[in-house]
Amino acid sequence: SQRCDAWDEHTYDSPQSMAGLHTLYDTYTETCKRIDGKPCPPVFVLEYAARSDPFLQNAVAEAVFLIGAEKNAAVVQGTSFAPLFCNVHGTQWSYNLISFNTSSSFALPSYYSQRILKDNLGDYLLKTTTSGQVSGSTWNATASILKSSSEVIVKMANFGDQDVQLEIDFHDFANAKPSKTASIVTSKNATDRNTLDRPTYVTNTTITIDATRFPLDFTLPAMSVVVMRAAVEV
Repeated sequence: SQRCDAWDEHTYDSPQSMAGLHTLYDTYTETCKRIDGKPCPPVFVLEYAARSDPFLQNAVAEAVFLIGAEKNAAVVQGTSFAPLFCNVHGTQWSYNLISFNTSSSFALPSYYSQRILKDNLGDYLLKTTTSGQVSGSTWNATASILKSSSEVIVKMANFGDQDVQLEIDFHDFANAKPSKTASIVTSKNATDRNTLDRPTYVTNTTITIDATRFPLDFTLPAMSVVVMRAAVEV
């Protein structure tokens, strides 16, 4: 029989449904079987987007989904946003990563959330346990080790209108020290967006981490994507 090296998955959904897919691959290895009974091949999500409007909430929903994919990196070999480019004066789709005219351009809030997730890739994942629910919020988190700088990278996303109060701790790294800042993508309103006139109204910025040790009490803001680092002995 012909071999399939990877599933080509296309995932387009509303922000609410996209955020709800953050556990999609948690049981993939156990539950997905081919007709011959053998395990399904790994997945390449070649197209994904929380389509509707070019808002902050769409970017956060996608980040919740992407963190779920990263937590299952043995299954999900890669992801790719689509569509990428459009001319504002003529386009087939209303939701594109980068829009332009003859002289200017702007990127979706999703571009900036994808960038901080991509710029903080670890070498291997750590087992991550999350607990607690906040009414109206779907949130996700993962952690990985970056050996070259001896750091743990923590990625979090909160798709909801309420802050999530977290206690972050590393049970295997007793001397972990949090960095003084973290990267964040958020805004005042879930429906904030970028335009040609305000191309970076929603972008990645930094926040201060007012702590010197773990456990660390951290407020994950409503409708936000956050990446922080911690120095550890690897």
